[in-house]
Amino acid sequence: MLKKKILLLKKKKKSTCYEKQFQSQKEEFDSELKDEDQKLAEILKNNEKFSEVISEENVTSEEKDEMLLDLQNQLNTKETEINLSSQVKKSKQELDHMTENDEELKIMHEKKLLPSKKSQGNSSELNKLLVITEKEIQQKESETNTLKNMATEKEYQFDELSQMIDEPLKQQFRDLGLYFCTS
Repeated sequence: MLKKKILLLKKKKKSTCYEKQFQSQKEEFDSELKDEDQKLAEILKNNEKFSEVISEENVTSEEKDEMLLDLQNQLNTKETEINLSSQVKKSKQELDHMTENDEELKIMHEKKLLPSKKSQGNSSELNKLLVITEKEIQQKESETNTLKNMATEKEYQFDELSQMIDEPLKQQFRDLGLYFCTS
């Protein structure tokens, strides 16, 4: 019986020892698991931050692409305006040249007005030429006015585009803490 008690005590001791060892290992494992959970949470948090930064960079990149496209459109508009302005100048020069020719024809017509049939024939030809020249002058004046109107409209559109682009750019610079002067 004493042997049984001793055996029982030994078993209890072993059992207690195993329980303590198990509890110690469990606590150690729980501590490691808690540390790993914290590390994982930190990694997820950093991953979220990086995702936000990447999203912001993508938005910024898209905004820059839009701004670049707007600037290219402005450049195209300006080139069109320059071409129209050049055409207007050229039309004005042609108009001036035709006006000079018209005046020369009038002078020649006045000088050659003689009562003879021959001079009357020349006179009618000069009158026809004068009428044709005057029509060409009117047509060139009309074209010049049209080109002037187109140039004015393009300038107005360019000014509106500039204002539409300048406001967001100014706001972005303000948001970035930058200030600049506009003329």
